[in-house]
Amino acid sequence: MDLRRLRIGDLVRVLAVTRAEYNDQNQRIVVREELSEPNLGYVVGAARIQIGEYSGAGLTGAGLTAKTTTSSPPFLIVKGVVTVWLVRFGLLNRPVKVQDKDAKLEIRLDLLQRASEKFPLLDQKQPPMPESCRSFLREWASNRKRDERGRWVKE
Repeated sequence: MDLRRLRIGDLVRVLAVTRAEYNDQNQRIVVREELSEPNLGYVVGAARIQIGEYSGAGLTGAGLTAKTTTSSPPFLIVKGVVTVWLVRFGLLNRPVKVQDKDAKLEIRLDLLQRASEKFPLLDQKQPPMPESCRSFLREWASNRKRDERGRWVKE
């Protein structure tokens, strides 16, 4: 999978979602679930799903006798890795995993447009405050009642 094909913030059409699960032979596999209808979502990152064989707790060490048995924690014997895109369908939704073949690019926002959306102060198009308004606000603030420490008090 080419990780440069999509960028964070791209709008994609999702045809199916992917998840990892264990089958009856204790193998971790990737399951692809088709959606009833394609859904639009934003790319928020990428992830890797490890696939392989799950080994439960068992005896470790060579030549162990019944008195000296030790058990090991369960672990996954990794036989492969599947790279997927993380896509969110909404602001509060959890990201879902989507394979590269199931994510179709719809809209790519350019960098300046993305920056102005994330940082609206960079893209202000309003004129500066006129001096008459500034002088009015200065006078109003100076006429307010203050306590001994200089803080405004409620009137």
